[in-house]
Amino acid sequence: MCQTPIIYSLGENLICRIYAGNIPTPSEVAESCFRLKEILMNTPNVVQVSAPVTVVGDIHGQFFDMVEMFEIGGHVPDTNYLFL
Repeated sequence: MCQTPIIYSLGENLICRIYAGNIPTPSEVAESCFRLKEILMNTPNVVQVSAPVTVVGDIHGQFFDMVEMFEIGGHVPDTNYLFL
């Protein structure tokens, strides 16, 4: 569940810690957002996604909605997601 490339490329295991009920510090969140921004800026905006894929509507930035989506649909990388 917690061994997705994005988590390891961020160098932290925040998702696993959050699933375990541990809240990250504000500085950990800020650092993760900064590093994720760098990753996203270097990622093409059009990518090919292998079928089958689960299409998810706008979750309006609600982290726990995303966590619930993963609980229902399956965890990455076992399930492919396309977020709109």
